[in-house]
Amino acid sequence: MRIFKFMKIDVFLCRSYLWILLFPALVFVIILVEPDMNPVFASLYCLFGGLIISCLPFSLSPSLRTESFTHLLPARRGDDVRGHFLFSFLFLLLFLLLSAVTIAVSAVIRPSMGLLAPAAYPVLFAIALVFAAAQNLLFCAFHPGNMQAQQLMRMIPPFLFFFGGTALLENIPSAMALLEALLTPTGSAVCLVSGLVIFLLAAQIGAMISAGREA
Repeated sequence: MRIFKFMKIDVFLCRSYLWILLFPALVFVIILVEPDMNPVFASLYCLFGGLIISCLPFSLSPSLRTESFTHLLPARRGDDVRGHFLFSFLFLLLFLLLSAVTIAVSAVIRPSMGLLAPAAYPVLFAIALVFAAAQNLLFCAFHPGNMQAQQLMRMIPPFLFFFGGTALLENIPSAMALLEALLTPTGSAVCLVSGLVIFLLAAQIGAMISAGREA
């Protein structure tokens, strides 16, 4: 419950950035311009937007957090970091759902595009969770105060996720073959569970790092 309260505070503090929820609309426009786009790339693009916003609580200024009286809340050390991770998880899940809606609407308008296999969504979500876990741990470990450093840490993992993933799928046939091999109920379930475990471990490690810094 304490972690959920911190997550709600993060949503409140990041409300001025929630316009990025319109990001899937940009993906929809791109699909209309390029009707032959592979739906995998459309989902990657939506999750790219989710990764950008998912780490926002880590880059909030200390003064903003003090003004919100978050330091007065009764909680164990590290609960605020766990709340940040919960924020990341929920927004990535939201962007995954938005990507599914975007692709479905696009497929109705542009049947040539086709739908993404349902089993692909857990796989892509698991990969996004791993990138978010790494990104959040970077913030926990280095805690950059410099705005430029924060921007780099916030943008590099999403760009690696999208452009790296796109380059792999387009230029390395075995990468697409591997993705297709995972598109089974068992394969997608294993990927999802693995991604969740990695994300939860990262959240616990991040909380421990934060608690050690405050001790």
